Amino acid sequence: MNLSRAKQLRVEQDIVSKEQLLHQLRKDFSLTTFEEHFSDLSAIWQAFLLHILQPATFPIFDQHVYRAYRYLTTGRPCELPFGKANRMRLYHESYLPFFNQIVAATTDNSQTTDQALWAFGKFIRQYPTFIRYD
Repeated sequence: MNLSRAKQLRVEQDIVSKEQLLHQLRKDFSLTTFEEHFSDLSAIWQAFLLHILQPATFPIFDQHVYRAYRYLTTGRPCELPFGKANRMRLYHESYLPFFNQIVAATTDNSQTTDQALWAFGKFIRQYPTFIRYD
């Protein structure tokens, strides 16, 4: 995706400048260490960085996968709630167990499940009239 100049500077300052720490976390991940150094990032950036560091443990979490998750769990798509704390709590307490349950119940790996949920959530957004609601 294209980032504005301000966002590019922020990514360089808050993520790229911590390259050595990122390499360490890829080898020996600690959620406590991650949170100590990256808690200032938005929830979506935190989830993205978690996914980059440990893709088998932390799935992608964005508007599309959330929309798919909500549709599959409630019968209605929903947009992400506001607030970093709400989003991170939802990611760790609700979405991760849901995601892991799907991966465990299928022969697909987490990357395939990530891609499927993302595509389904995007489809729901682009073609809302094709979706049946309870």
